[in-house]
This record gives sequence, structure tokens and C-alpha cells, in this order.
Amino acid sequence: MTTDTWNLSLDLMAVTSRSGSMELLNQSWNSLLGWDVEDLRGRRFARLVHPDDLPTAKSAFRHVMSTPVSNPVEFRLKHNDGSYRWFAWTASGHENRIFATGRDVTERREKDAALATAQEALRQSQKLDMIGQLTGGVAHDFNNLLAAIRSSLELARRRLSSESDAARYLNNAVAAADRGAGLTQRMLAFARKQELHFDSVEVQRLLPDLKDLLQRSLGPQIDLIFDIPEDLPTVLVDTNQLEMAILNLSVNSRDAMDGSGRLSFSAREFSDAGGSDMAAGKYVVISVADTGCGMDAETLERAFEPFFTTKGVGKGTGLGLSMVHGLAAQSGGAFRMESVAGKGTTAHLYLPVGDGEPDSVEIEGGSHGQSREPRGERLLTILTVDDDLLVSMGTVGMLEDMGHEVLEASSGDQALDIFAERPDIDLVITDQAMPKMTGVELAKALRVRRQNLPIILATGYADLPEGAGGEVSAKLDKPFSESSLRAALASVTETANSAI
Repeated sequence: MTTDTWNLSLDLMAVTSRSGSMELLNQSWNSLLGWDVEDLRGRRFARLVHPDDLPTAKSAFRHVMSTPVSNPVEFRLKHNDGSYRWFAWTASGHENRIFATGRDVTERREKDAALATAQEALRQSQKLDMIGQLTGGVAHDFNNLLAAIRSSLELARRRLSSESDAARYLNNAVAAADRGAGLTQRMLAFARKQELHFDSVEVQRLLPDLKDLLQRSLGPQIDLIFDIPEDLPTVLVDTNQLEMAILNLSVNSRDAMDGSGRLSFSAREFSDAGGSDMAAGKYVVISVADTGCGMDAETLERAFEPFFTTKGVGKGTGLGLSMVHGLAAQSGGAFRMESVAGKGTTAHLYLPVGDGEPDSVEIEGGSHGQSREPRGERLLTILTVDDDLLVSMGTVGMLEDMGHEVLEASSGDQALDIFAERPDIDLVITDQAMPKMTGVELAKALRVRRQNLPIILATGYADLPEGAGGEVSAKLDKPFSESSLRAALASVTETANSAI
């Protein structure tokens, strides 16, 4: 039997001659594939096989006259309506005829494909989660280094004349440390560890309000198009972070369009039954579509990874899309992208529908790094707890420069020992991530000894354990400036005084 004269049947069952034409067929050809049996009789079987599957089918049946096809071979046959269905075939040859039986496995193939898609989505989610954990850990350690650098720079700057050359260099170094702090915040955003302040946001108001800012940022060669319905429900998200995410997506699109093109913003309601990256519920999806160069599948797969960028050296950090991904995930939504090389990219940001009431994830009484001048500052006895000597030295130096008496501990256990020996301690400043005993665990132990003790948690993380708000008086974001430290001290001392 030659490769151009092979043929089959279905059982669906068919008997074909060695010439390749179909001779005997059962009625399953009609019920499964919609073909009238008489219309098929005498036609070549190969003409019903999907073109992509012809090599597989021909290879399987090339030697069927001498070697039966006992292990089912799967390929697609054409339905009368033009679609294709999958069949698993076995066959044997006898007296110049081929006897073949095909079993419809379309449903099983579709389930296998759906399972493979779900497994791939799960692997991608696990990959991003692993990268997020690594990024969050790196950002935390980097925050500690920045905290030590910034506090040392401020202490040095206080000891120099503001008009000296050295002071100008120190000012530049402080500015660089602040830029580094901004970088770590974007890393923590990807790791879902940045601090969010949730608001009920009207997307139909926020997006048009950003038009002037976007136009100034992107340039006159970018045409902005908005298609936002007026009847959208509110979404629950951090307003500032959402604006930053929209700006990041827009800047990426501008770069992909080489500074000239069309950028479209749209929004719609969306209901999801739940999947690997999003819980079941109602959402508003914000879409940002550009007419840029697009991405191939390999680039799109890596697009969310921190520090991955297709831009040139010095033109991007690779944290823009990862920050958007982190914001979406931490807000209870999802971030997805569609892109075709040469045809542009569309980013979809899914945000959960809110109930109209703003929420907050702030720790009660926290200063969150905001600077304000303290009122009635008094000298205190302060216990600082940090396992990083460099960070501790900077914090102690700033506190001593303010005139406070400072006691140092490098662990929770050592802090408890010092606290037991010094009943005159007015306030405790502790790191969160420490071995054996975290800052929150230390706070709980200290509260047992003195209920109204002011405790400041200094950390770069935002996702504190449940119940931390009842143990911690204020949160101080690392790296912090002297003014932020003063504000945190003032906040907790005023609260403590008012409670007396």
C-alpha cells in the first residue's frame, strides 16, 4: 500500500479498498460526523483528515496490511459542518481491504487541553509567587541597608555646614537613598507587600481626570482615546497606586509605540467564576491598548518578572508591569495581558467591585512615614530592637542626637531582659523581621508586662500578622528620615499622654 492510496473506516467503522476509496461505512458516519453514508462511498478517506494530521495518519497506516494498528492513533476528521472531531483509530488489513474502527475522543481531548491550560496557569502563578517571595526578601534586606545609609548620611549632614561642598555631596547621597527607597517600594508592590489604603474609586471619574497628566507625560504624538461607561460600580483599590499603575502602563505603551501612536482606555463590568489568578466575583476591568510593536509569546511570558525589560540600559527598571501585577493581586483582582508581535498590546487590570464604603489597612495610630512636626517633644528613655547592627547604629544615632536616652537590644529575648531591668523605659522601637521572635511577638510579650507601653514597629513590610493593630502603636516605614522618626515619636507619646 503506497502513501497516497491508504484509507480507513470509522465505527464509526469503514472498510476501504487498497485503492484508498471507502467501500463500506456504518451509520455512525452520519450521527457523529453528519455525513450521508452514500455521499461518502467511493471518496478517498484522506480528504476527510485534518491537513495537520495527515503525516500522523499516513505514518500509522503505511504498513497496516502487514502490521495491524493495535495501539490507537489519534487524528481529526472533518465534520459535515466544516469543523473537526478527534478519533482514536485501530486498523488491520485483510485480502486487500483495510478494516478500521475509530472512537470519538473529542470530549476527552478538550478536557485534556483545558487541564493542560489550567496546569500551565498554575505553574505560571507559582513561578510568579516564588519570584515575588524572593523579591520581597531582597527588598527587605535592601531597605535595611538604605535605612543604615540614610540615617548615617543625615547624622553626618547635621555635623557639617550647609554651605560646604561636603554638605552638597551628602544631599545628593540622601536623594539617591530616597530614590532607592522608591525602587524597593516597587519591588514590594510586586511581592504584594506594599502598604495599601483602600478607597471606593469611581473609574469613570478617575481615568478622564488623568487625561491632562497623561498627555503631558506621554507627549503630543500619542492620541488618547477614552471609552468609559458612566454607570460602572465603584472598585476597591488604593487610589494613588491605581493612578501610578495607569501611568506605568501608559509609559510602557508610549515606549512600545516609539513615541507616536494611539493609546485607548476602556472599562467594563466583568463577572468571573473563579480561576487560578482570581476569585469568583464581580469586577471592573480597565483595559489599556496600544498600537505598538507588541511582544512575542516568549517575551509576554516573562513580562511580569521584576527587572525583566526589553528597553535599553538606563531606560527602564523592568518593575513597571510587576508593580501593576502586585497591586492587582493584593487588591483581590488580577492583571492579564494580550500581545501580538507587530500588532500592539492590551493590558487588562481587574479590580473587585466595592460596596461604596472605603476601607483601610492602616495600623491604628500609625504615622506611616508621614512627616509632621512634633508638639511638646520631651526627652525619653527608648529601647531600640534590631538584629541588624548597621540599622541599629543609625537609629540610635538619630535618637541620641534628639537628646533621648537609648538602650539597644539585638533580639526579642534581650529586649525583654533589658525591659525587666529598666522600668523607666518610655517607649520601644522594634524591627519586625527578626529570628526567633518577630517585632509583633515582642510587642505582645511587652504588653503583658505593661499594657499602655508605646511601641513603634519599624519595617519595610506592610502585610503584618492579623491582630498586630492591637499590639503596635505606630508603624514606621524603612528607610525613614529623622523627621519621620520625630513624627512617629510624637504620635505615640501624644496618644499615651491622652490615655493617662
